[in-house]
Amino acid sequence: MPAPDDVARQTRWRAGMRSAVLKVAAFTAIGAVLPALFIDFLPRDFTAETRLKIEAADADDKSISEAAANLRSKAHLDHLIRELDLGRGSEFAVDRSSVFRLVLDIVSGQETTVGKAEAGIRRRLAEAIAVRYDPAPGEVSISVTADRADEAARIANALGGMLRAEMAATGLRRADPVLENLRQAFEKAQADLSGFLAGVDGARLAQLRRADGEERALAAQVSGTEAELAGLGRKLGQASEMTLADVLEKQLPNSLEFTALDYQRQRLVEAKLTVDQLSAELGPRHPRLLAAQAAVDSVRSDIGKALERLKASLKDQEAATAKRLAELKARQQKTSPDKHMVEIGTRLAALEGDAEETRSRYLEAMRRSKTASTPAPAAAVVVSAANAGKAQPLGPSSLMLAGIGGAAGFALGSALAYFTRRRPEDIDIDALLENEDLLAVENIGETSEEPPLEVEIAPSHSAEEEAVPTPLHELAANDTPFGDRIRAMLMANRIPERDADLPPLVAAAIAKQRTKVAGRQEEALELRRDMAELRERVQSYAARRAASGR
Repeated sequence: MPAPDDVARQTRWRAGMRSAVLKVAAFTAIGAVLPALFIDFLPRDFTAETRLKIEAADADDKSISEAAANLRSKAHLDHLIRELDLGRGSEFAVDRSSVFRLVLDIVSGQETTVGKAEAGIRRRLAEAIAVRYDPAPGEVSISVTADRADEAARIANALGGMLRAEMAATGLRRADPVLENLRQAFEKAQADLSGFLAGVDGARLAQLRRADGEERALAAQVSGTEAELAGLGRKLGQASEMTLADVLEKQLPNSLEFTALDYQRQRLVEAKLTVDQLSAELGPRHPRLLAAQAAVDSVRSDIGKALERLKASLKDQEAATAKRLAELKARQQKTSPDKHMVEIGTRLAALEGDAEETRSRYLEAMRRSKTASTPAPAAAVVVSAANAGKAQPLGPSSLMLAGIGGAAGFALGSALAYFTRRRPEDIDIDALLENEDLLAVENIGETSEEPPLEVEIAPSHSAEEEAVPTPLHELAANDTPFGDRIRAMLMANRIPERDADLPPLVAAAIAKQRTKVAGRQEEALELRRDMAELRERVQSYAARRAASGR
């Protein structure tokens, strides 16, 4: 027959396990059921798709892709917004009259204008539209994501109709084999150039480009200086051949250096005009007329001096330019680039030239193709129209939500069962021992005809606080600890539970009290019992040593 302590332990373990299982099962069931109850209140998006098949003879796949992608352009989006009235009462619209929007505008300090609202509608609508073209079957898929399935299907069908109308009105460009060959040649030249640049060290390439830039700049300076020197020589020749009569009668060169001569010639014309006016009004010996004639002679002299200064200035400029040109050529001759660098530069220049040439030819052919080619007749046939009933909801399904909720409930129930499990409480050692011994004595008294043996166990700290030592005999009558003796006496006088004749209510009360004391505090009682036995043995050992010392 199992001991009462074992029965109580098993009963307590079963009750704890039953409580834990019930908690975990309840939380798991609640977690699995809650998502199903509130799934209609959760925000969900729906995707509706329209598929169209493009029927066009000799149509270019690139043209079809461009026509499909053009559905997200500003013009098409504006047309879609006006056609379906998405600016009001739609999830894509911006409610500028709401209280929240007004408060947000006041806090942010930025007013939501009509232009901003329209731009926001176009942006959200473009993000909700996805257009894909599959060249193998020649089908265009238009999918729209919205909060409501009917609105997503309505927008998808409208976009399909716009694509059909555009295909029927404009058609598609035919594929040009010449243009395709030029495009492939251009891509090949670009690939060769990119591969060559990838194979050259970055530092060496930078050095090559820097040296090439310096060389080109120096060559440009030499060319510019040579042109400047040639211009100065030409101007000097013109000035050297020019006389005073040429300055007065012929047209001067259109150059900055001859501006002074033109100014002096204007002065001479004004002085002659003054002399003519005074000659008609005054006599030949009049001082004013004589002064005017002297001014004419002075201007003529100034023109000659200006011409001489111009010749001298041009000679000086020519000499300085020739000297600078000689220095540039000397510096150009001193630069002796590395042979390997020269080869790399030559190869790079050739590849860049080929790439630029093929690019220009491809662009020119593309321009001619756009102006000469005629659109091919095209038709878009609806293969599968969007339907609100066939719209696919985005996000987790109901079964997945139930699984997630059940897992969360299981974790929460397990944590709750773990943290609310029964733990041994801290109880006073002496009171616990006293309760245990008194319980044993009461059991004996109730199950035997002999009067119960009253046992009083002193508190554990009484021996330490006792001022006067307890008188002991020289020799102990029994070396067995007191607790062992009491326990042996109780065990000798015990009555089996099946032989006990007790009323049902009394037996139930005793069993309940025994289970309560021995069940919840079994581990603590075992520990306290061991401590009490050790204390009694220490006291007995101390008493024997004291007796032997006497």
